[in-house]
Amino acid sequence: MNLSDGAFHDAVRSVARPALSTAFGFFFILLASASVHAADNEIRIFRNVQYAKIDGVDSELLSLDIFSPKKPGKHPVMVMIHGGGWRIGDKANRAMTRHKAPHFVDHGFVYASVNYRLSKTRDDPKHPAHVQDIAKALAWIHDHVGEYGGDPDRIFVMGHSAGAHLAALISTDHRRLKAEGKDLSIIKGAICLDTAAYDIPRYINELNAGRVMRSLCENAFGTSEESWRDASPRHHVAPGKKIPPMLLLHTGHRMEGERLARELVVALREAGTPARETRAADKNHAGINNCIGLPGDRYTKLVMAFIANPRGANGLTLDESGEGDEPLPAVLIIGDSISIGYTKPLTALLEGMATVVHNPGNAQHSAFGVANLEEWLGDRSWDVIHFNHGLHDLKYVDANGKNTRERETGRIQIPLDEYEKNMEAIVQRLEKTGAALIFATTTPFPDKPDGPLRDAYQAVKYNEAACKIMKKHAVRVNDLYAFALPRLEELQQPKNVHFTGDGSMALAGEVARCTLDALHLRQE
Repeated sequence: MNLSDGAFHDAVRSVARPALSTAFGFFFILLASASVHAADNEIRIFRNVQYAKIDGVDSELLSLDIFSPKKPGKHPVMVMIHGGGWRIGDKANRAMTRHKAPHFVDHGFVYASVNYRLSKTRDDPKHPAHVQDIAKALAWIHDHVGEYGGDPDRIFVMGHSAGAHLAALISTDHRRLKAEGKDLSIIKGAICLDTAAYDIPRYINELNAGRVMRSLCENAFGTSEESWRDASPRHHVAPGKKIPPMLLLHTGHRMEGERLARELVVALREAGTPARETRAADKNHAGINNCIGLPGDRYTKLVMAFIANPRGANGLTLDESGEGDEPLPAVLIIGDSISIGYTKPLTALLEGMATVVHNPGNAQHSAFGVANLEEWLGDRSWDVIHFNHGLHDLKYVDANGKNTRERETGRIQIPLDEYEKNMEAIVQRLEKTGAALIFATTTPFPDKPDGPLRDAYQAVKYNEAACKIMKKHAVRVNDLYAFALPRLEELQQPKNVHFTGDGSMALAGEVARCTLDALHLRQE
C-alpha cells in the first residue's frame, strides 16, 4: 500500500457521511492510484467512535477516529494524542492525519487519533481529567480494537506537545489505567514529540518556563505545587511499575525541553525502563509533529525503529546520514573504587547523551592525583570533569605505607593540611582545561569498617575542607555524602565503604543528573 497524503486527504474531504449508519460509524474509502492496484488501496475509517460517556460532557470530546487497513489480521496499534496546551486541539487536526494516518496504515498499523476533555477556561475540568480520559480511551481500545483489525497486545501511544505530556503521564502514572481495570503493561511503547512538561514544578520554578507556559499549566493543572507534581511524569517513575519503553524527541531551540527530557530518560533507565531522547536540531515545535509519517524522514525512521524494538531504546540512533548530528560531550570521572563502581551504570544512564570515561585504575589519594593528573587528562578536550579524593586520604597506613587497622602504630595517609594543599593544586590544574568541574564529596561509611582503619567522622572533616576550596574556585559540589547518608543501610555493603549494585546505581543517578545540569549550563 502506498497512500500519498494528497490523495488521502482529497478522498477524505470528498466522502460524505455514509447513508447507512452503523454503531461504529465506519465507512470505506477507495483510493485510486496509478502505481498500485485498487484492491490494495482500501482503507477503513471509523469516525467519532465514542470510548466513554460522562454526564454533561460533549461526546465529541470522548471519541476517537480509527484508521484501519483493509487487509485482515491482528495489526499493531498506534494511538495518537493531539496537542494544544491542554486547551485546544482535535483528533481530526491536519497534523494528526495528514501524514501519520496513511503512513501507519501503509505500514500495517491500526491508527487511532484520540480526543479528550480540554481546559479552555479556568472553569473547565483540570488535571487529572485529561489523563483520565486517555486512560478510558486506551482501556476501550484494548477491549475493542480487535473488532477493527488491531492487536490489543501491541498498543503504542504517541503524542505531540500537551499530547506528548499525556503520553508520558499515562505511561508512568499506573493509577489511571488501574482505575479502568488495566495496567501499564498494555502499553508497549510511548513516543513523545517535544514537550517540556515532564517535571512541571521544576520547569516552572527552576527553569524559567515563562509567563505563557505558567498560565497554560495553571489553567490545566491548577496552582498548587502538589497538583503540578501529580501531573508530572518524572514524579511517577519507579522500578517495578511495568512502565513501557519511551522515546522522547525534543526540538533544537527548546533547551528546557532537552534538559527535562534527559532527566526523565535518566530516571527511567535508573528504574530499569529502556528510554532514549533525541534532539531534532533542524525542527521547530510544529515541525517535529508535521514530519512524522513523511517518506524518507529520519525522525519517522527513528520512531519505526523504536516500535520494532522498544526494549532496545537505549541504543537507538538516527539514520546513518549523520546530518545535523554533533559529537557527544566528553565526561571524565576521576575517583577511587566508589566511582569505579558507579561509572558502568553511569555510562548506561548517559548513553546517547555523553561519552563517559574513568581515569585508568583507582585514583587513590590526593597526592596520587597530583602526580598522575596530566596522564589522566591526556590531550583530549573534556566538557565535564567529575572528581573526588578523600576516602584513601583519611585511611590509616603503617610506616611502609601499607593499610593497617592499628591506630597506635599507624597514621592517616594524607593529613588534612596536606589534603587541602593537594586539592588546591588539583583544582587549579583542572580549571585550565576549560571543562565544567564537579567535585563529589567522599561518601559516608560506618565507623571503623572492614579493611584499613577509617574513622567515620573524618569524612565530614575532609569534605568540609574540600568544599571550602570548591567555594573559593566556584566549583560545583555533588554532595554524594548527604545523598547516601540517610540510605546507608539500604545502599551500602555491611561494615564496608563500598556500595551494593543498587547503591552504585543510585549514586550513578545522582552523578548523571549533576552532569546533565553542568552540560546544560555550558550551553546557555
